[in-house]
Amino acid sequence: MFSTSALFNTQQKRNALIILSFFHILIITASNYLVQYAFEVRLPFSDFSFHTTWGTLTFPFIFLATDLTVRVFGAKEARQIIFVVMIPALIISYLVSTLFVDQQFQGLAALGEFNLFVFRIAIASFAAYVFGQL
Repeated sequence: MFSTSALFNTQQKRNALIILSFFHILIITASNYLVQYAFEVRLPFSDFSFHTTWGTLTFPFIFLATDLTVRVFGAKEARQIIFVVMIPALIISYLVSTLFVDQQFQGLAALGEFNLFVFRIAIASFAAYVFGQL
């Protein structure tokens, strides 16, 4: 096993931390917003179809972001970074999903009311990520 500290200097790690943090936040926010929009996939020449959401196409990128974070910082440090980044990511995804319901801007007044549907999406996203990592 080799140490990643020899591969990256302090400035490179700092830049990677900023980029990977924003990447985590972007993916979680996009996935939590897009999971609200369903579509159906039909296989040609058969009656088979299944329902899915656009969020299922973006969420797997979180594993790419996690893997890159582990490779740059090591497993222990990466867990701490991801846990810290997860909190603002869930807050931002809640705000975005509350402000843009049904693909339309609802106005800032929408933030005045608690949106249980969007909150459940954020909690489910966090649980899916945690169980996926286990």
